[in-house]
Amino acid sequence: QLSSGSTLLLTNGVAVGIYGATGLAVNGILASQGTPVNLNRLVSCSVVQEQPMATPSPIIGGNGTWQGLNFRFTDFSVLAGSDTAWYGSGSSTFLLKVNDVTGTNSGPVVLRDCQLHGGGLAILLGYISNESLTISMTNNLLERVNVAFWENSFMPNQFLVNMRNNLFYGGTVKLTYYYIAPPPAWSWFNN
Repeated sequence: QLSSGSTLLLTNGVAVGIYGATGLAVNGILASQGTPVNLNRLVSCSVVQEQPMATPSPIIGGNGTWQGLNFRFTDFSVLAGSDTAWYGSGSSTFLLKVNDVTGTNSGPVVLRDCQLHGGGLAILLGYISNESLTISMTNNLLERVNVAFWENSFMPNQFLVNMRNNLFYGGTVKLTYYYIAPPPAWSWFNN
């Protein structure tokens, strides 16, 4: 667990294995800065070691109370899973999963020049409170990743999505925005 007010900086091609049902709980700032020839790696332990029963676990999970997630030249790998897990049922594994930021305004999520393999990238907001979140992804490879950005709100939330120059191979993309007022402009260019 990364406590509030703390920063964890990953560099020099470090590999971090995540184990457990909740993933890495980040309440501070998590930054990963690899290089083009020496990527940092964040992986689910069930990907790299045989186990009698793989536990589906996210790399980064929780309720979105982080102050910032910033990844550059980072490789994320989890096992593929069922697409039925987007809304709480099924047994998918996630690279990043956020369900209802509980009244907090999370820091930005930035992925640039990263590789994401398998599993899901799910941001599901708007059932509980008026949270805000910005996700920016530039020049990433998403290989067999199921992406869901879901804003279902009865409250005025600020969920901003900026996607540019990302390559999607396999997987699915679900973009949903339910709100009475006009949604914020989500930018989606050259993907």
